[in-house]
Amino acid sequence: MEICQAAVGRDTGPATGAPPGWPTARWCGGPHPGVRLLYRHGGQNDHMDVDKLARAQSVNRVLVGTGLLLAPTAFGKTWGGPLAGDDRGRVMARALGARDLALGVAGLLAERDGDRRWAARSFAAQAFADAVDFAAIVATPRLPLGSRLFGSVMASGSAAVAAAYAARLARGDAEPAG
Repeated sequence: MEICQAAVGRDTGPATGAPPGWPTARWCGGPHPGVRLLYRHGGQNDHMDVDKLARAQSVNRVLVGTGLLLAPTAFGKTWGGPLAGDDRGRVMARALGARDLALGVAGLLAERDGDRRWAARSFAAQAFADAVDFAAIVATPRLPLGSRLFGSVMASGSAAVAAAYAARLARGDAEPAG
């Protein structure tokens, strides 16, 4: 699809969804004629957030992984609810903690070394692990509703961020922080 240059204007209000004063643009054709896209001039708002979120996600993995290893019942309740207090729940929490700690450290080391290929693979592995977590959470109806909602939102969001960053790294659209 392309943006209709003739349709660019300063239309705002409830119909466009644009805050007052923001420019808007309309699609020329497509399945939803009249749908408007918002964009801002003068600011970086395209890939900066994904890159920063992905890097912060690696730090979070290290922290949560360490917490799951050292205090599996307390940290495991977020995902497993009361099942986390069981010996089987603690074993699974520690295994998940070791996995997240390793994935987070791998991402941080790849970033530190500035190795784009390693970073892309590391973040792709994070995305895969989170996608599996999401599928497992959704497929487990015995989990408390709060744990299922929180876990599925966290896992799907983390998978999306890691996958987007891995793809950007693999295409050469992003560079590790190095």
